[in-house]
Amino acid sequence: MTSDTSVLSDIRHQPVILSSLLERIHELHSFAREHLTPAPGGHLHAYGSGDGQFAARTAAPALAGGAGLSYHAHTALHLQIYQSPHLGPADRVLAVSPGNDSECALQAGAAARAAGSPLARLGDITADSPEIDATAYFEPTTAALARGPNSSYSATLAALLLAFPPLRDSPWRVDPAAMAALVEQLPALIDLAHRQLIALAARHGATLAGIHLLSAGPHLPSADYGAARLAALTRLPVWSDDLEEFTRHRCRVAEQPALVMFLVPEPRLARLASDSAEVLNAMGFTTVSLEPAGCPVSHAQHRVALPALPEALAGLAFAPPLQLLAHHLATIAGRDPERASSSHDGTLPGDTLHQVHPAGPDFRYS
Repeated sequence: MTSDTSVLSDIRHQPVILSSLLERIHELHSFAREHLTPAPGGHLHAYGSGDGQFAARTAAPALAGGAGLSYHAHTALHLQIYQSPHLGPADRVLAVSPGNDSECALQAGAAARAAGSPLARLGDITADSPEIDATAYFEPTTAALARGPNSSYSATLAALLLAFPPLRDSPWRVDPAAMAALVEQLPALIDLAHRQLIALAARHGATLAGIHLLSAGPHLPSADYGAARLAALTRLPVWSDDLEEFTRHRCRVAEQPALVMFLVPEPRLARLASDSAEVLNAMGFTTVSLEPAGCPVSHAQHRVALPALPEALAGLAFAPPLQLLAHHLATIAGRDPERASSSHDGTLPGDTLHQVHPAGPDFRYS
């Protein structure tokens, strides 16, 4: 067992921060009702850079299908160049910013305001954050609580998921009681994942040539988030990809030894992942699964068990194990995860983010 570094403390602190956010749900609903609800004929456009755009995209099914919004999630660059010409006063724009804002994010906000769309900001404000000129702000983490990039990401994602009361009959509805139940189980999840993933990193980390995070559909943004976190901390080549596309095509050109991690919170997807793991094992890959109860990936060599949960909450459950894997692999590689984690997007001055292979820049739900 390693000592609890500040990064590990930040990861372990997530249940406290999420519990605090749940206690402020009426404040969050008031913020969303007043500043995020589009006028008739308008849409809600959320955008961000780095962790912000991953959170915006991960929350898309819950906000569109679960809350019935006309919701669009963008990267900052996409909003600035391609979407801002189509914005108007009926639209609402939300800058999703768990940490420091990029120059592109600031320019995207300026483009939204120039188009006449009210701009709000969701995310914790740090002392060195450039100020987005928004009309309203909501910080998911109160200033009294310690926070870092890992907990700020999860708190920002949770705030997006909880922002609007859910529709009763939607499979993507986010019930606050269900989130509270998950939060109660997070300490045990984090402890178990910590033990499993530190052993995995010790066994395989020193020789890895690359990492592949596989999922499908609405869960690809979580794979993208994990890939960005892993690439930033480990400096290994990391890809996020569609499970079937990788197994059928791209696995043949992957450099070995490589680690494949499956993010599969749906039973049919888990069965496909298990079949894929059997094939990839025979090819020499190290296979790992993040699997909620009821979604077994029986052929994965390493299986991290997650509690039973609604699919809409999978992104919150995936985040701590992904963060832990990045930390432990970085430590094994001799890198300083504390230094990399001091930036909310994980990048360092002079560094170039390695080969993250995102699923796409823009998810739209209308």
